[in-house]
Amino acid sequence: MTIKATDDHPAPSATTTTPSAIVSAQVIAINPGTLTLRTQDQKIIIAHQPQFKNRSDHKLYVKTMMDICRSGLWIPVNMTTRQLLQYDWFDTPATAYSF
Repeated sequence: MTIKATDDHPAPSATTTTPSAIVSAQVIAINPGTLTLRTQDQKIIIAHQPQFKNRSDHKLYVKTMMDICRSGLWIPVNMTTRQLLQYDWFDTPATAYSF
């Protein structure tokens, strides 16, 4: 496949790199329905919290996010979808791998 340049979109060069959609971020605030995260290059991301069928799952999620916030852990976030990765950096469930 050949990519042609237009006035609006120049052709990519060999030295052009596409930034990864997955970045490291720290949880800096937990609000009703959203999480505020800060990336390594100091960008702020507002991510929506997932919807849960029962209250106990939601409580566990919020408690986990509070622990992550307090500890300062870096977690993987998809910048495009503004969501935390469900299965760590590979975004693939561990059960899909054969060890």
